[in-house]
Amino acid sequence: MPATAPWLAPGQRSGPYPGAERLTIALGWSLTPEAERAPEVDGSAFAVDADGRVLSDLHFVFYNNLSLPSDHDEQGDSIRLDNPTGGSDDEDEDGEGDGGSAGPDDTPIHGDGQGEQRFTVEPGRLDADTDRIVFALSLHDAEERGQDLSALSEMTVRVLDGEDGTELCGFRLDRAAVGDGFGLTLGELYRTPQGWGFHADCAAYPAGLLEIAQAHGVDV
Repeated sequence: MPATAPWLAPGQRSGPYPGAERLTIALGWSLTPEAERAPEVDGSAFAVDADGRVLSDLHFVFYNNLSLPSDHDEQGDSIRLDNPTGGSDDEDEDGEGDGGSAGPDDTPIHGDGQGEQRFTVEPGRLDADTDRIVFALSLHDAEERGQDLSALSEMTVRVLDGEDGTELCGFRLDRAAVGDGFGLTLGELYRTPQGWGFHADCAAYPAGLLEIAQAHGVDV
């Protein structure tokens, strides 16, 4: 990461980025050497209001809801999960890849091993009531498989200019603060009068994605 793009400490903020018409949020992870089997890792995003609750269930973007259409532009998305498999960006031109080929139920494959899931955010297409976008990682069917977050040795967030790929900031989670549950939030974009910035805010959710979704007002 360039010297001008800082790694943040927990609680620190970066930005705002008034000139950024498109932002890329990259959620990364790697496995510990002791992990006997790679867990299935899922990234998710929650577009929430000032009270921290999603504007609707559609404002929860994850492997079963890959994008949030723009509130006022029928031709584009305000938030999109670009690579639900967690691999490199070798998907189709629309960024959604061939998630439907994953299996007989047409559910997109979950990320595993060492990977990165990327979200594209276009601030100008967001609802006016969107105050923050909270990003999370969770493990799929982890309890049934006897897995937890201790299988991941490093989790990072990188914020990039979606137009030219310039890295704006990064956040590396302290492994001791993560715990051994099934999910956590690991940062958020937040609205200011001058544009959107990034807040390195992390919280553990031992029960995983269901707990994260319920905490942010998703009706599940």
